[in-house]
Amino acid sequence: MAMNRALIERSDSSSIYEIEEEAMLKYALATNETNPRLLEPRSDGSLIAAPVFPVVYHSKVLGKPISDPELNIDFKRALHGEQDMTFHRPLRAGDIISTTPSIVDIRDRGTGETIAIRLRSESQSGELVEETLFTLFVRGKPKAEPGKPSSRKGVGTGSVD
Repeated sequence: MAMNRALIERSDSSSIYEIEEEAMLKYALATNETNPRLLEPRSDGSLIAAPVFPVVYHSKVLGKPISDPELNIDFKRALHGEQDMTFHRPLRAGDIISTTPSIVDIRDRGTGETIAIRLRSESQSGELVEETLFTLFVRGKPKAEPGKPSSRKGVGTGSVD
């Protein structure tokens, strides 16, 4: 069954994430970061996050639109497609980030469908700090050829071949 295209252009509620220095350092170390700008505070005492740090809070935000039963997505058939990130300024410890997900496109790809979700992240002052366009590919269900028995037999198929 196809995804619900009536949900294109729909935005979900924002999620809030407070960026803590400890989380920034843990992420940098977990990703084998060696850039001293991401591991040691600057002269003013502030630390900046690794550019791809938003992935830490994106998973929670992405869950809102893709888990909506109205979307009609078979998540067991989903694969990460593409991810395009635009950075407007570095994230810093103490930033309180509000991220809003919006479904921007659903397309048929022959062997399945793609859904594109824009994540827009703003600081506590309303400044745009980062945007991500996340694309998920949902594989279509295999179709049996006419006159040929299904290749899937047994448990859970509900068919007797």
